[in-house]
Formats: sequence, C-alpha cells, structure tokens
Amino acid sequence: MEMGADIIISVDVLDKFKLNKKPKNIIDTLMYSLAVSTKVVQDYKSHHADVTLRPDMKDLSQLSFSKEKAMIAIRRGEKEAMAHIQEIVDLINEE
Repeated sequence: MEMGADIIISVDVLDKFKLNKKPKNIIDTLMYSLAVSTKVVQDYKSHHADVTLRPDMKDLSQLSFSKEKAMIAIRRGEKEAMAHIQEIVDLINEE
C-alpha cells in the first residue's frame, strides 16, 4: 500500500478496548458505536504500519479530557515510544 511515507508509526490507544458494560442510554450507545468503529479503523492502520505503539491506556477513556489525564496519556505514550526507539532508529537507518 502506497501512503507517501517512508516509515509508518501507528499509535493504538484502543489496544485493550473491550465493550465491558451494556450501554444505558442513547449517549452511551453512540459513544460505544464510535469507539468500536474507531477500533476497526485503528486495527486496519496498525496492520499496515512499520511500528505500532500500544501505550497502556486501560484506566483512561476516550472521554478523559482533563489536563491531568492528558498528561498521564502523554507520559505513557512517551514510555511506549522509548520502548520501541531502537526499532524506530533501525527503520530510519534502513532508509
């Protein structure tokens, strides 16, 4: 697949996503529907990536909008990126 990029790094923040409770109302139903469709698209993107980062987001949700939660997510993403840094450097050096 041609994407116009030399190296594709995917970040899957929904890796551990599970539909763990039944939606209670129309808003919950819409949010679950959005999460499921987003997960399907993410799985497709990850399949075509050179590297897929999957930071631990198990206690965060797509609706975690506070600054504190955002900083937690960023730190976890940085930790996951550092865990794959040699793989990423090796890909860059192959180009």
